[in-house]
Amino acid sequence: MGPITVKNYKKKKQINTEDQEPYLTFTRCGNRKEKEGGCDVKRRHLAHCIVHPSFEDTEKDRGCRPWTIVISSFVVQVIIHGIIWTVGIWNSVFIHEFHSTAAKTSLIGSLLNSMTYLGGLISSLLIFKYSCRTIICIGGALACFGLSMSSLVPCIEFLYLTFSIITGLGLGFAFTPSVVIICDYFEEKRSIALGIASSGAGFGSFIFSYINKALLDTLTWRSAIVANACFVVCIMVAGLVMRPFPIRNKENIPSDSTKYEKGMCLNSFMNESKQALSLFKIPSYSALCVNNFMMLFGYTMIIVHNVEFYKTIHFLDISHVPLLVSVFGISNLFGRIGFGIICYYAKGSLLHGIFGFHSACMGPLIPEVTIKIVGPNNISIGYGFLLVFEGIGAMISPPLAGGIYDKTFRYDISFYMGGSFLIGAGLILGATHNMTEVYERRRKYNKDKPPPKDPIETI
Repeated sequence: MGPITVKNYKKKKQINTEDQEPYLTFTRCGNRKEKEGGCDVKRRHLAHCIVHPSFEDTEKDRGCRPWTIVISSFVVQVIIHGIIWTVGIWNSVFIHEFHSTAAKTSLIGSLLNSMTYLGGLISSLLIFKYSCRTIICIGGALACFGLSMSSLVPCIEFLYLTFSIITGLGLGFAFTPSVVIICDYFEEKRSIALGIASSGAGFGSFIFSYINKALLDTLTWRSAIVANACFVVCIMVAGLVMRPFPIRNKENIPSDSTKYEKGMCLNSFMNESKQALSLFKIPSYSALCVNNFMMLFGYTMIIVHNVEFYKTIHFLDISHVPLLVSVFGISNLFGRIGFGIICYYAKGSLLHGIFGFHSACMGPLIPEVTIKIVGPNNISIGYGFLLVFEGIGAMISPPLAGGIYDKTFRYDISFYMGGSFLIGAGLILGATHNMTEVYERRRKYNKDKPPPKDPIETI
């Protein structure tokens, strides 16, 4: 679901009615080949909207509505990352509650993170059919159901399904639309808006570390999970505020602008699939996918095992766990806002704070870099594919680190490995800028290159 551009407006037909001012119709989603009874003519399809002709791109950044969307997205990301980034606390609880190995227990956190990113890809596809508001509410309901069921499980294996898969998919459904809708409402100040909204991740990690510690001190771990399920209801409330941009109800759309086929032909589906996969032909986008895989490989390894790591080296006792996680969260919060502003204008706790600050670049910069590479119209599917690579990295690394600990009773090997992957991810991301420039120059050259002359005409 890409933002609407002035060029798109000029291509559409103006509609005049007696009851309303002239409007321009547009549709968004992938190109579709169709005609009456066949599949020959390209046309945009699915989400039909009406826009006033006086609307300009610069209007996106003005008024209260865009910043209301930012606040709602902030709330959504507070809840999502407050749950997935404090999984280290739950990892420690589950190890002692079920007397499980580190590798077996860490699979809960890795599945939760990977399913969250996989759910992001699925929601990026559903955005083409439904609104961001609808997908966020569905995701919140699914995550609430998963956490509620997690409080009833008799063994750790059931947590893989309820706490990890169901909850992760629900959180993933809500995550991508909360980012994409900001790209719809903002143009000039998009990086700042993304930075503010994504700072909810750091704030969520900060506040949920203390909330979960207080819940575990006063309640059983099962009741604490139910309390987290109640917090997830806030995702649905925030989602209701996210009105699609700018869209009118289908009842208000003139009948001559709503004609489209509900069925999708096979040729059209194959066409759109090829168009989506063609993004990987862009070298800088492929490099960005590798970067995200390596980044989440090292990142999730540290997030899941950090609490147990500091316990093994006797750096802190259980009462100091919220402080450690909150230092990471608050530094991540300021880092995300700081990196967003930069993008717009051109001891154990100390180490954790530095890690949290520099990991903050994922929030505002990754969507911005993705838009620069694939364009605003492809941000939904482009960002969705990135989340798949992030999910693969998040899936592999925590069980690998847990297995290494079970064999060696040491976490430092895993942390060195995670740090190496983060360094490699930074080096790859640094090369994407040059790749983008080379790709654009080559594409422009091929476009301006005159076609070869017909040998028959030459004779």
